Amino acid sequence: MRALYPGSFDPVTEGHQHVLRRAASLFDEVVVCVMANASKRGRFPIAERLERLRP
Repeated sequence: MRALYPGSFDPVTEGHQHVLRRAASLFDEVVVCVMANASKRGRFPIAERLERLRP
């Protein structure tokens, strides 16, 4: 079974990582969708957020 975990992750927090670890133990695959809100200025570039979410 596959799960989708969408969010801006700006910044990535321990809470985000905790949810991701728990989801990984429950699902065969967890797809993390890092999004940008065009009406807000992000603190970190998407590439950096992706790097912080990689195992």
